[in-house]
Amino acid sequence: MAEKIKIVFYTSGPWIFRASSIGYLYEMARAYPVVLLAEELDDETEEALKNKKLFPKLEEIIPVRQFTGPKMNLFAKNRYLCCLAKDIVRRHKP
Repeated sequence: MAEKIKIVFYTSGPWIFRASSIGYLYEMARAYPVVLLAEELDDETEEALKNKKLFPKLEEIIPVRQFTGPKMNLFAKNRYLCCLAKDIVRRHKP
C-alpha cells in the first residue's frame, strides 16, 4: 500500500479561516495527516481544533504570526518566514 501524504495547510487571516477554510481542514484532517500553519486564533477555535473527533489526523498547529504577530520590518519578516518555512519542510517532509 502506498504511503499517505502529509498536508501542510496555511490558514491566512484568522477571520478567513473561521469563515470558510476550517471546513476544508475538517475534510482533509479526516483522511490525511495535517500540519496546520495558523495565525493566532481565538480560544473557541483552538478548542475545536483540539477535538480529535472533529480533526482526528491534525498533528500540530504551528503559529505563523504573519498578520497577527509583532510588527517587523520587511527584511526581518522575510527572514523569519523563510526560516520558519525551511524548518517546517525539514521536520514534516510534506
